Amino acid sequence: MSRILFVDDDVSMQAAVSKLVSLLGHEIDVASDGIEGLFKFKENNYDLVITDVRMPKLDGKDFLKKVKNLDKSAVIVVLTGYGSVTSAVELLKLGAYDYLEKPINFEEFEMTLNRALEKKQIENQLNFFKGVLLTIIISIPLWLILGIILALVWK
Repeated sequence: MSRILFVDDDVSMQAAVSKLVSLLGHEIDVASDGIEGLFKFKENNYDLVITDVRMPKLDGKDFLKKVKNLDKSAVIVVLTGYGSVTSAVELLKLGAYDYLEKPINFEEFEMTLNRALEKKQIENQLNFFKGVLLTIIISIPLWLILGIILALVWK
């Protein structure tokens, strides 16, 4: 089960996405604007963030920038009802994983959600194996030195 943050000022969209994400077996938190979303992001550990672009107080573009400043590995999917190729490219350059237009096609949404969560899982596994490899690299010289010392002592 993954933990997802959904940031959107549209209450009906919050309800629809929350229901869909819950039906897919994930835990979801909802925020009504970018500032609330940023607060929740700082307080919790999310596998995925889904955000609207046009919101009061802090829009999706600025929210995306702030989240990426806090966590460069955050996986963020952006939704908007006012899509253009230019804005999509700009958001992707800022670090969004994907860009979906409203109204949501639920099959496309589910596919994007699954791919984004898979990306996060693969990144977590890669980081784990990097740590294991580093531990092995550091421990081999220690064991080698210990072996040499023991060989000299037992002569």
